[in-house]
Amino acid sequence: MMDETKELRRLLDGYEKQMTGQSGEFYHARAIVEKLRSVMSFGRLLELVEAEVNGMFVVLPCKVGDTVYAYCDVFYRIAPYKIDMIQLYGHDLISFCAGWNENGEAMDEIEFDLDEIGKTVFFTEAAALAAKEGAE
Repeated sequence: MMDETKELRRLLDGYEKQMTGQSGEFYHARAIVEKLRSVMSFGRLLELVEAEVNGMFVVLPCKVGDTVYAYCDVFYRIAPYKIDMIQLYGHDLISFCAGWNENGEAMDEIEFDLDEIGKTVFFTEAAALAAKEGAE
């Protein structure tokens, strides 16, 4: 799915660059339609467009099951937390719940909001370590 998304973005970028010249316009439009067909049905695409238009479309930075990294105050270390739940509150607030388990034992749990990603919660251990070192 990620390769298809990258290809679609490449085609869209190419299409935008070619908009000033008529020669490439048809090729890019056709390639975009073919790529979209390989990823999802037109019905699904229309659902997504309608959701965006109606203010119901949300793009999340991660999904349930993904791992994030944060400093654990109890064990004084950067720990991997698995996203257990994503909560939407109203129009603006997205909250995440995540747990750290080691050898089947629950070690710690965290809750954080979307705006904490990149500040106190990170998608890579290296980024979490760099932020911790920068704060010291």
